[in-house]
Formats: sequence, C-alpha cells, structure tokens
Amino acid sequence: MEKQKNNPLHGVTLEQTLNYLVETKGWEYLAEEVKINCFQSNPSIKSSLTFLRKTPWARSKVESLYLFVKRKEEKKLIEERVKNAAGEIKVFSTEYAACMTIFDSNTPPFFDPKERNQFKDWLMKKASGELAHPSSSTEYYFVYVLDQTVIACAGYYVTKENPMAVMAWGMVHSSFHDKGIGTLMLNYRMNHIQKHHPGLAIRLGTSQYTYRFFEKMGFKVKSITKDGYGIGIDTYEMLFEPKV
Repeated sequence: MEKQKNNPLHGVTLEQTLNYLVETKGWEYLAEEVKINCFQSNPSIKSSLTFLRKTPWARSKVESLYLFVKRKEEKKLIEERVKNAAGEIKVFSTEYAACMTIFDSNTPPFFDPKERNQFKDWLMKKASGELAHPSSSTEYYFVYVLDQTVIACAGYYVTKENPMAVMAWGMVHSSFHDKGIGTLMLNYRMNHIQKHHPGLAIRLGTSQYTYRFFEKMGFKVKSITKDGYGIGIDTYEMLFEPKV
C-alpha cells in the first residue's frame, strides 16, 4: 500500500497519460520524444494504446515523459501563482497543521524524521505562548501566507547569556522551493533582529544541502559535524556578524 501511495502514477491510467500528452504537447512532440511508428504515422489514441500495452519499454518512456511534462507544467503554475499573488508574513498563531505539513514535505532530505517531535514541541510552545528553549529570553515565529495557504515558516530566539540571535526552524514547502521565498523569510528575520535586537550576531544550524545559500547571505561556516542531524545530514554551524 505504501509503495502505491508513493508511486506518482498511482491512480493514473495509461489512457489518461496519453490523452494528457496529446492535449498539452501534441502528436508531433510525442513522435519526436518517443520514436515509435504509431506516433509518427496516422496517430490515434486507440492504436497507440494497443501498441503501448504490448510494448513495456515504449510504455515506460511514455509514462516517464508524462511525469516530466506534468512536473514542468505544475512548476510553471506555481511560479505564476507566486508571481501574481501578494503573500503576507505574519506572526504564527494557529497554523500548527500547515507548518507540520511543510516539515513533512521536506523530510527527507532537509530534515531527519527524528526531528519531527522537536518541531512539534516548538510549535505547541509557540501556540501557548511558552518559551521552547530554556536558554532563550524571547522567541519569535512567523508564517508566510499565499492565497490563504501557509507555504513557509521560520523564526528565531535570543539567548539569555551572551545575547545572540539564533535562527530556528526555517522552511519552505517543497512545492515552492527556488521561488525566492526562503530569501524573503531570511531577510525578514534579519531585519526583525536588527530592529528589535540591534547589534546582535546571528547563529544558525543548517546542512550540506543549504549552507551555500546562507553563505551568499553573509553567514560563515564555523564548524561541521558529520551526520549531526541524522544519517546523511551533516550539521553546519554558521554565524553572521553585523558590521559595527
């Protein structure tokens, strides 16, 4: 059952994949990408289905092409949605379920499953107005809402001793990666720190998958711990020191 659930073609028939490709790309495109006679000479849905059902290698190519085109179209729609809609950053309050969905969409590779309960505890403390870290003097958490849907969340806390701002649980739903939302949320937090806690250095922990993004934002790697977050997810401790 789990394998079927994770199969991107689960519930999609061969006829549906073929109809989608013909409607969105056309027979000429199909003939170019999958070089079989039934796509090149008097093509029809009926004759193509007959051939594909008897020819596993050709069917596999068509199904792979369907997934490629479908993902490309979905990405285009998401980019248009982000571009045309006005998103809003607001303080976290009742968006627990949406934030957990964002976490799950990034697990793996960006989070280890064992971190889920830690994040859950953080959200529950934020919802009740409690501090999640015993070492913190104050904590903040924000969500990014687009078309009434929470698609990103991120926060930070300030330590009591040797005051420093520490970035906490920053993430964007995997469907909205590479759209500039991560940069938007990071800049918002850094500006928030500058306004409410001016002069503080900013620390964060990230992994080998994202540390270069933070380097571009002025953070420097201070230490690396192999498998620090979990198997295959190294911990990169980074620091941003504001100019005096």
